[in-house]
Amino acid sequence: MALGAALVALVFLAWFDSDVMTAAQQRAAATFSSSDWLLPSAVGTLVATGAVLLLGVLAWRSRSAWVGVIYAVVGGFIVLLPWIVWSFASYVNDVPPVLPEPIGGAVSTLWGETFGPLNAVTIVGAGMTVTGVALIVRRWRDRAVAGAGRVADAAEQPVGP
Repeated sequence: MALGAALVALVFLAWFDSDVMTAAQQRAAATFSSSDWLLPSAVGTLVATGAVLLLGVLAWRSRSAWVGVIYAVVGGFIVLLPWIVWSFASYVNDVPPVLPEPIGGAVSTLWGETFGPLNAVTIVGAGMTVTGVALIVRRWRDRAVAGAGRVADAAEQPVGP
């Protein structure tokens, strides 16, 4: 559930940010009307923030170390994507890129398709990274506490009448 929701959120926000927001920004520049851009910007910001919170809750409730690892790796990749493109997949000062063309082209295309004025995909990627690290630490802590013979979480204790 947490992985599927992350995929849906990232695809939706990539489309919204790169297509809808870019078109709204161009329309606002052409008409000199900032309201053409500000309303979609507010909606996009709310959706991106809501996606971070939703993905965090779904991942946390999954209690899976694998979800944590996937969130941390994918989120970290998304956050580092602009740096990867400019450092390893682009010509800089006539120095050829480090990555071979198929990989460098794919990374550059991925960044071009997900980047937009709101930077929403990167914000969700950062939230995924933080959530993934928190899940990994939680599982590590739960194992250490369970090995000591104590209840891992106060919320897990049964409530009596």
